[in-house]
Amino acid sequence: MLSKKIKEIIRNVEKLYNHTVIEKMAKKHSFVRRKGKISAESFCKLCTFLGEDLCSAALSKLCSKLEANEKISISPQALSKRFNKDAVNFMMNVFNEMMKVQNEILSKNEPLLKSYFNRITIVDSTGFKLDDKHKDMYKGCSVKSSVKIQLQYDLLTGEFIHCEIKEGNIADASYIPALQNTILERGLTLKDLGYFKWNCTTILL
Repeated sequence: MLSKKIKEIIRNVEKLYNHTVIEKMAKKHSFVRRKGKISAESFCKLCTFLGEDLCSAALSKLCSKLEANEKISISPQALSKRFNKDAVNFMMNVFNEMMKVQNEILSKNEPLLKSYFNRITIVDSTGFKLDDKHKDMYKGCSVKSSVKIQLQYDLLTGEFIHCEIKEGNIADASYIPALQNTILERGLTLKDLGYFKWNCTTILL
């Protein structure tokens, strides 16, 4: 059963990341106006599957990734120009379509899931380094300046329950009070140990 569900997810992901679908979305959001060195599909791969260090890597390193994985030779200056407003709209659309695919899979199992839970929420955070000039507003962790985005998501409805931008040096555990305000009866919340806080009293004998 699990193998069947995984295969279904893979098929839907492959459908979304089909070359024709990606290029159509890119043209719709003006990311692609004419044929260039880097295609919409290659740019999408760079920002997702190859982009674990997208926010911190030098442009020259990203160019090397494109050459090694996509056989695309492009200068750092040319790649820099591709990171613009149209690119943001294009990637937002890819993300939204992926969420729709996920929700379609979940909706098929919604009656079963809702027989156990009223709501299933996923909580996680992501952080990235900022330019040092922002250090007074956004203090960093291990770096001078960084920002952390806290997100709480309803797996059954696709609703974003809470989204908050914090300084990068603020621990996930500080978000616990906000989470407690969203707890429902028969609700399931999934989060990692970063959101665990142990309260204890020391007894001196």
